[in-house]
Amino acid sequence: ALFQPLSQRQRVSQWLRQHDIAADPERLLFNYGAQNGLLLSLLALGATGETILCEGLTYPGLNSLAHSLRLQLKGLAMDEEGLLPEALEKACQQGHYRILYLIPTQQNPTTATMSLARRQALLQLCEKYQLWVIEDDVHGLLPTERPEPLVNLAPERVCYLGSLSKGISAGLRIGYMLLPPQLHA
Repeated sequence: ALFQPLSQRQRVSQWLRQHDIAADPERLLFNYGAQNGLLLSLLALGATGETILCEGLTYPGLNSLAHSLRLQLKGLAMDEEGLLPEALEKACQQGHYRILYLIPTQQNPTTATMSLARRQALLQLCEKYQLWVIEDDVHGLLPTERPEPLVNLAPERVCYLGSLSKGISAGLRIGYMLLPPQLHA
């Protein structure tokens, strides 16, 4: 079944809220790990045969999914905090894109973590250029202190991906995703 019983989703949503993630049970779906969640997000966004924006150094699993879905990846300039807002704006001015993939907390492979100001600046640009954001937050629960996740700042624009295998137990291949209401079905 596509939709799990609400009681399971309510429990996981409560747990996520304890970790400062604004999780609404009606927006929560389970999957077979964040890699599967990334695939499902790309499919929900209708991403086939187009170019996806991402950090210049990005999660290697995105490359294999991109190949399978005939996607091109456009890596953008980064600094010690991650993606540069100027690089995102320049790319959007030079072409038409619909999707930005980000790992704002403990980025893979650099381990960079974006400040709240950087996150807000990027989300303002995503609003301006009407970009969907896929937030990969598999490492987001590891730091004791971290900036607000993107999904809390723009829930109508962000597809949020998490996994129990990084923060709870490596053997738990269970992922979860929070989708904007218009993508949920």
